[in-house]
Amino acid sequence: MHRPLNPSQTVLVPILALITFLFCQTARSAQFYVFMTGDLTFDPDPLEIQYGDTVTWQNVDSSDFHDSVSDGGYWNSGLLDYGETYSVAFFLTGTFPYRDSFYYPAGMTGIIIVTAPPSSQPLLTNLVHLANGNFQFTVTNLVIGKTNVIQASTNLVNWTNIYTYIAASTGFPYTDTAVSNFKRQRFYRVGVL
Repeated sequence: MHRPLNPSQTVLVPILALITFLFCQTARSAQFYVFMTGDLTFDPDPLEIQYGDTVTWQNVDSSDFHDSVSDGGYWNSGLLDYGETYSVAFFLTGTFPYRDSFYYPAGMTGIIIVTAPPSSQPLLTNLVHLANGNFQFTVTNLVIGKTNVIQASTNLVNWTNIYTYIAASTGFPYTDTAVSNFKRQRFYRVGVL
């Protein structure tokens, strides 16, 4: 026998799906390639990436071996033959000069610039449908002093601002007392202005 859904279940499922989507969007990292050329260059140079991104060096010089050696000792690819690759994921910010250990006197040097990741997005956690019909969640991952807006929607197209605030801490609980006015499911999101 099939039981009808409890109203709290029709609210929680869409909220969890939206939170999962927002979390997955912020967790991505990128892959970049630097080619070791027959012109004794690293291409592109300089290369700017973000924290967590990966750089892969590939030797595209069919007539010689090349390597990528960090001036600061962070990596050393060893000699790479034509077509071979070497990858490094960057979990430090800063400027990282490097060179080909044999051809650097001819100018085969490069720079990787690693910038901080974009600021983290606020998250909605601790979702609870209260006995009095209200809906409560905690807004977390906030930057103190930034203005944030909580929005609600019944269709994921039209969003209404339901609360605007300047973060005094990194998180706080919010209770939607108007949720019982909506017969359909209600979605939530929070953004930084």
